[in-house]
Amino acid sequence: MYHYNLGTLCDEAAARWGQNVALRYADSQYSYDRLTDIARRLAAVLMRQGCERGDVIAIAHNKHPLSYALMLAALRLGVPYVIIDAASPLVRTAKIMATARPRLLFYDDVCYEDAMRRLGEECGVPCLFLDEASLPESDAGQLEELHTRTRDVDGSTLAYIMFTSGSTGMPKGVAVTHQNILHFIQWGTRCFDVCESDIFANLSPMYFDNSVFDFYTALFSGASLAPVPRELLTSPYELVAHVGKMACTVWFSVPSLLIYVMAMKAMQPRFLPALRSISFGGEGYPKAELKKLYDLFAPQARIVNVYGPTECTCICSAYRLSD
Repeated sequence: MYHYNLGTLCDEAAARWGQNVALRYADSQYSYDRLTDIARRLAAVLMRQGCERGDVIAIAHNKHPLSYALMLAALRLGVPYVIIDAASPLVRTAKIMATARPRLLFYDDVCYEDAMRRLGEECGVPCLFLDEASLPESDAGQLEELHTRTRDVDGSTLAYIMFTSGSTGMPKGVAVTHQNILHFIQWGTRCFDVCESDIFANLSPMYFDNSVFDFYTALFSGASLAPVPRELLTSPYELVAHVGKMACTVWFSVPSLLIYVMAMKAMQPRFLPALRSISFGGEGYPKAELKKLYDLFAPQARIVNVYGPTECTCICSAYRLSD
């Protein structure tokens, strides 16, 4: 079936893989059906708040389930989202907010409540906590309105705004359309032979553009996404143990993370028996270090060097390593 926006592709994914696990956590799982239901209820919240197609929302995303559902809700309504780092200094996030001009600010972690309230006040933006228990139930009228508004979103509508790191100056906002991502999903699922039994290790923070590959390639192909908590990224043994416990099949990260866990002798095939694909991008990978990874994992997994600036929807080229 041809899809001209991500909302219709969301609906097809829910209809086709409803009972599949969409999000996998150490202590809970969310099926496509459950995630879709939450997304529809969050879409009702956005509509009640007066969000129209083209309005922007900001999400302080700490990998809680409702933040992923909110991304799907926004896509259905043609409301672009911008993800911010709740732990960043206020002065940095305030500049991002001033550029993106979101209508609403959402956060999913009470640990950052004070910081997000201050940010909202600083920018004059209402601040809302994502809490499943307080979400309204969707009624027939709201579902019909959601269906109508989803149908009206076209491929040129913005899906998200991703800010660069600002390493060469101020962070720059990059606007990416539904059509950009539809092509990216098609390429990603084909290039990496993604199937519904795959489990993606969601290692990258959601405000970093490498996360685009994890989120869209997994959740629009019937596969699972296993969010990796921020605190594990500095604990190599716990990180690898978590990825192994979640039976992840796909790993995508910056080379520095791979070099770090390799240097600590944490990344071993015996700890990651399900892993079939390792890809890296965003930085250069010293050849001597890369050969260590290749020698260790080439018998088990394909190893792919990817490249792409934020402006090119995360990845625009890929090269599979060989002997």
